[in-house]
Amino acid sequence: MPGFSNLSGAIDATDAGGSITLDSSALALHLPAWFADPTLPLDHLGLQARWRYQPGRQLLVELDKLEFVRGKLHGSLSGNHQLPLEPGHGPGVADFEGTLGGFQIAQVGRYLPLVTPEGLRGWLSAALQGAPSTTCACACAATCRASPSVQTTRPNAGAANSAWPAA
Repeated sequence: MPGFSNLSGAIDATDAGGSITLDSSALALHLPAWFADPTLPLDHLGLQARWRYQPGRQLLVELDKLEFVRGKLHGSLSGNHQLPLEPGHGPGVADFEGTLGGFQIAQVGRYLPLVTPEGLRGWLSAALQGAPSTTCACACAATCRASPSVQTTRPNAGAANSAWPAA
């Protein structure tokens, strides 16, 4: 079951909207169903966000800042997401920007979800050994659409010696 330890902050909510503020040091996120290492310790996590209902049955979520530090790894994210609340109107419009610094690329395997196919996990972990740490910045503004149902099949699914990673 997911959870956390040593999380501190405040939530203020009404029927019109609300806000959340987190300012936590030495906390841990517990995500046993998602990662091989079920506990993700963080030196610091800060969050300031608001949400409010908009005309036309929409919800506006504004992320003023999300910042985290884990050793040399640090990141930030800010932006907003407008979500229609009516069925069939898609996931809305998102506009976010963020940075990630001090990431040891060679440790990418520690951060891959458990659902990552083992062949891909092994290939990424081996291919990125010796890679330097890096800092990156990104921005994304998009009108989100519900994705169609995608069905994939493995080539040669019945072949015993198939090089295709097992699902």
